[in-house]
Amino acid sequence: MSLNLYVVLNRKDIPSAEQWAATLLRLSFPVELDTSLNPATSTGYWPCPDSTKGFEFSVGPLDQEEPANLGVSPKNWEHIRPYDSVAVLSYENEGDLAVVKAASATLAKIGNGLLIEGESGALMTPDQAIAWARGQYEPPPENRPPLVLPKQRTSRITWAKLGLLAFIVGYWLYRWVTER
Repeated sequence: MSLNLYVVLNRKDIPSAEQWAATLLRLSFPVELDTSLNPATSTGYWPCPDSTKGFEFSVGPLDQEEPANLGVSPKNWEHIRPYDSVAVLSYENEGDLAVVKAASATLAKIGNGLLIEGESGALMTPDQAIAWARGQYEPPPENRPPLVLPKQRTSRITWAKLGLLAFIVGYWLYRWVTER
């Protein structure tokens, strides 16, 4: 299962791969991006040549219903409305998480956007995102219901109790009808 980080920004502010890679180094993140790809048009796996790590990347339009799909609470939807695009950076394991945190925080910084942590729905400004990627900031939890509600399961004991109750009520009704 992959987890996502989202960067909402305006299409005109999407940097080149060279600018993105240079800013990662300037911000002292130990991540080297492959600069042969174009962030505005490339989708798929984005390798980091200096390691075996990387991430899935895509960018597309941000429609007006998207905040709910990104897990953002309704109180934060207005912060997202000025943007027209969303970049999705996906990772599958903890080893890739540090790379994706750094890459997404830097993209938010360059693009004057916002970072959304996909699992919690936390919304971060570029400076908060950089601090989060460095382990110096923890976003406050969103007050929203979980994206997937667990199914309510009825236990066997509950079914047995309901069966016993139905038997007693049925027996009582039978006796009541036959005694008249």
